[in-house]
Amino acid sequence: MRIPRQNRVGVGAFSTGCLTAKRALVWLGLSLGLALPIGGLQAADTVAFFHLTNYTTAGPSVNQPNKVEVGDFNQDGFLDYVVSYRTAISTNVQIRFGLGGGFFGPPIYVEVDNQPTSVKVADGNRDGFLDLFAACSATGGVAYVVGFGDGTFGPYQFYQGFAENSFGPGSGAEDVVVADFNGDKTNDFAVANYNSSNLCVWVAQGDDTFVNVTNYNLGIYPSVVIAGDFNRDGKKDLAAVRRWNGLVFILLGYGDGTFATPVSYAIGLGGIFDLAADDFNHDGYPDLLATRGSPPEIVGLQNNQFGGFFPKFTNAPPYTNIVDGFRGLAVADLNGDGTNDFVVARNGTNKVYVYTGKKLGYDLAGEFTVGASPQGVALGDLNGDSVPDLLVANGNETTISVLLNRTPVAFPASYTVNEDDTVPFALETTIDMPLTNFTIVTAPTNGGLVGTPPNYNYNPNPDVFGKDSFVYRVDDGSLTSAPARVTLTIRPVNDPPYFDVADAAIEVLEDSAQFTSNNWAYNLSAGPANESGQSWSFRVITDHPEYFYMQPYVYRTGRLVFKPAKDAVGVANLSVIMQDTARTAFGGDDSYTNDVTITINPVNDPPTFRFNPLAFALDRPVSLRLFEDCGAITVPNAVIQMSMGPADEAGQAPEEFLLTVSNPGLFDVQPEIDVNGTLTFTVAENSNGIATVTVRLRDDGGTANGGNDTSAPANFYIYVNAVNDQPVFELDSGLVNQGVGEDALLTYVTNFVVPGSVVVGPDNESSQTYSYYCTNDNPGLFVRQPLVSPNGLLSYQPRLNSNGVATVTVFLKDSGGSASGIDTTSSVFTITVMPQNDPPSFKMGPAVIVNEDCGPVVSNGWISAISMGPPNETSLTTNFTIQMDPKYNGLFEVLPAIDAAGNLSFEPKANSNGIAYFFVQLTDDDGSAPNASPQVFTSVTRASINIRAVNDQPSLTITQPTIEVPYYAGIVITNVLSVVKGPPNESAQTMRYYVANNTNTVMFSSQPYITTTGLLRFTPKNDVGQVGQQVTLGVQAVDSGGTNYGGINATLWVTNLTIKIIQ
Repeated sequence: MRIPRQNRVGVGAFSTGCLTAKRALVWLGLSLGLALPIGGLQAADTVAFFHLTNYTTAGPSVNQPNKVEVGDFNQDGFLDYVVSYRTAISTNVQIRFGLGGGFFGPPIYVEVDNQPTSVKVADGNRDGFLDLFAACSATGGVAYVVGFGDGTFGPYQFYQGFAENSFGPGSGAEDVVVADFNGDKTNDFAVANYNSSNLCVWVAQGDDTFVNVTNYNLGIYPSVVIAGDFNRDGKKDLAAVRRWNGLVFILLGYGDGTFATPVSYAIGLGGIFDLAADDFNHDGYPDLLATRGSPPEIVGLQNNQFGGFFPKFTNAPPYTNIVDGFRGLAVADLNGDGTNDFVVARNGTNKVYVYTGKKLGYDLAGEFTVGASPQGVALGDLNGDSVPDLLVANGNETTISVLLNRTPVAFPASYTVNEDDTVPFALETTIDMPLTNFTIVTAPTNGGLVGTPPNYNYNPNPDVFGKDSFVYRVDDGSLTSAPARVTLTIRPVNDPPYFDVADAAIEVLEDSAQFTSNNWAYNLSAGPANESGQSWSFRVITDHPEYFYMQPYVYRTGRLVFKPAKDAVGVANLSVIMQDTARTAFGGDDSYTNDVTITINPVNDPPTFRFNPLAFALDRPVSLRLFEDCGAITVPNAVIQMSMGPADEAGQAPEEFLLTVSNPGLFDVQPEIDVNGTLTFTVAENSNGIATVTVRLRDDGGTANGGNDTSAPANFYIYVNAVNDQPVFELDSGLVNQGVGEDALLTYVTNFVVPGSVVVGPDNESSQTYSYYCTNDNPGLFVRQPLVSPNGLLSYQPRLNSNGVATVTVFLKDSGGSASGIDTTSSVFTITVMPQNDPPSFKMGPAVIVNEDCGPVVSNGWISAISMGPPNETSLTTNFTIQMDPKYNGLFEVLPAIDAAGNLSFEPKANSNGIAYFFVQLTDDDGSAPNASPQVFTSVTRASINIRAVNDQPSLTITQPTIEVPYYAGIVITNVLSVVKGPPNESAQTMRYYVANNTNTVMFSSQPYITTTGLLRFTPKNDVGQVGQQVTLGVQAVDSGGTNYGGINATLWVTNLTIKIIQ
């Protein structure tokens, strides 16, 4: 247990820097070596063990204890131990249950198989209880015993190993390791078979059973196996040793229960008896420690950070006897300095040796007396003081030695205290002797310690928070602990923020604009200096939020803004609260409040009114629409809904309406509106036009404090409409009888309307515009109906193949309208369309598609629906001609032609392909028609002939039927082919090659194949035994031309390529 001591304390210098440790090991009077700094503190080189007692291992068929392991089998909080034996007749392991204080109860025996030389403790079925895995040498397998968590066990299951030699299945199972090899969170195991020369791996099935997944041949005498992640890939690896050959094997795990091929590393002869992992150079990668028997040495193998190892150092005891070799090895931090140490047993003596860790490697710290010929060692906290104690299996004495760790250890600790508060604590150590000295090595920097050790109060400096620490050591008068650091976390406690205001009684006017006061809040502070990094914000609470359109708001910079609500007046009381971001954790205060008033003083609002929708045409704009000479006008209630302002101005009255008129000349009496809303005015005689009347209402509220007693302007319009006169025009009498031929183009007739003949009305209508529109009694005669443009231009176009007479009426319409007058007049003329000859026509067939090399082609009836025109033109003869760009002539042996019946004929040129475009023209021979002179008509249409490419078959010839190469020739690359891709138009094709009938693959280390460039490539097997071997291959070439439209892209198989291997 950890024991706080209340004796004297030696106070060291309160400074930082490198620390020194007392170099003494009083136990057995040994002088020790130099301590090294590890992890910012100093490593301790002092270790002390007290030999408490021995426990016998004698029992049913038991002697020669070999290995010892610890674990809490009955879950009472005390470590128990289990012992395995080397005696061939042993069929059990012994267990003693811990009683605390390093003492153990009477033994029990758990049955396993013959000669359990090694036993491991682990949970093999994920039930949370420890099970046993015993490597049974005599029967060559692993006995798995399920523990029930109460100190009892079930019957063992036996897993037989597999042989790699004549010794028999799993002969000599020497050691077992338990770990999760496949990542399923259930432990698996691997066993080293001493006589069978292999390592067998078994994985858990999730039902208390295991299955053998793979075995690895390590050669003779594999004796120890451990697990670890040696390349830091997150997957378990294995390390095993061959006892008498000085080799360490590394098997890197794949994470699925299998491992890479073993890689061996030499560490020297002399018998390797145990193996452990420890990061002795502190690079984050596990290194290896191995015990050698002769001479007795500890060999350190450094990890190359890829799961490979190389010898780095050896450690030997202070005297050498090559007979008394090292055996069992255990690694742990024995002195609390944060660096691993190790204990090793020495056979043939009654000693174990302790080595303490340093920056790189270890120093011998002392030797301790145990029973005769110690073999296995185990470390664990046997007495509850949080430091490892020692168990030793004494091979020739049939006992287990119990050694309690008496090394002084100062325990690190962490405490939390609030800013400006105090935290009490007691320093903890393993020493329970009458005299314990506490030394403060490095004092805290952000506070002070007060008290009598080990009980202290830590007082932080005022307004300080964050991290602090101090370092201390303990000693018992003989041995000094490694330094330990106590970490102190000072939690910040928030002080309230603070601010002043520039004006606590603010006055503004009703309906005023947004109020802004920069730096209204000033002297802004988040708290004392140690809270200067905090941020803050303001929030405002008011008793009259309805007084504001934009509620009062204070920015972080202290700027105050708000905007009164429309028509609001009165006094609003505000609480302005400043709140910082540190909140109120640990009793802090995060806010400060100032009280403020805002007074909104009244200001006169302008009056409003509305035009009566029953008195005006409210069709935007509001207007009165009258006719010329309408006289005096009175409009009662022209203005309604007069308001002098909001509710607080209900006592005001209207004083007058103010009117302005944009066109006063339109009136004999100007428009006026009385206070009752009646509009009166008189329109001037013979006047028309538009007048815009702008109306404002003034009340009697005055303009104090910037008030406004006049409404916004509102407009209405008075329209006085004129009476329209009928327009007149005249058509040119020489142009009123129009005549054109059938199928005539668009016809234009200029000055169809006599220039200057258009009159829209009297002088007051001279600004009017006008337009023409036409109707006729035969609209089917025209594709474009007769039309007269504003400048008097007549246009029309007859419909194709139509003739006849149409009577056309032209209308002239001015822009004066017909509401109170006449705006339209009309005149009539005729158009005669005389018949004419029509061109021939035909229907062409679809685009012609043929394959390359198809020979002569005839497409009967390719041209159809041949017509010379209407029935009176059917006697005319037809003549088809083809017009084609000469660049397409090269595609044809016989050029395309069409006969009078519409049959198309042509012949493609051999090995030619592509698309030829051409025009087909049909011509009639006369075209004479009534009332027309002779003429020739043609019809032209575009067409195409697509000659699709068809791939020609390539050909292949073997130019070198027999190839003889020596067996040692290496890579052979040679040209043995002659390939013809096809005609010249296929020369750009690429080739690929296939090789078949390779019936003798063993004669090659690289099988024959043909590259895309046509070269044969292979590598004969460099084996004189292949001399005389031969194989005859088949070869085929395939081009890239494909097989579309019946093309052939592959040669025939050629089967006369022979490869012979010669001397």
